[in-house]
Amino acid sequence: MTFARSGLPGLLGTIARSAAISGAARVTAGSIDDRVRSRRAAEQRAPSVPSATPAGKEWLADQLEILAELHAAHVLTDKEFAAAKARLLS
Repeated sequence: MTFARSGLPGLLGTIARSAAISGAARVTAGSIDDRVRSRRAAEQRAPSVPSATPAGKEWLADQLEILAELHAAHVLTDKEFAAAKARLLS
């Protein structure tokens, strides 16, 4: 005896599709959470310009290098990198 399908997914097809959608949503949410955590950590590590810098040029070069590393690691966007660099150089 054969069963004719009406084009709708069966119970197992529906369960499989729901599991795939749920898994994709979980992965996406985890990825977004990871990016938010890394940006917050970068903001905490972001240098603040002190009013008097004893070793001014060395300190500035070190801070610019740190910013460049964060930008290369995609922790800072182009816009954030430019703003932090401008803040350092002003």
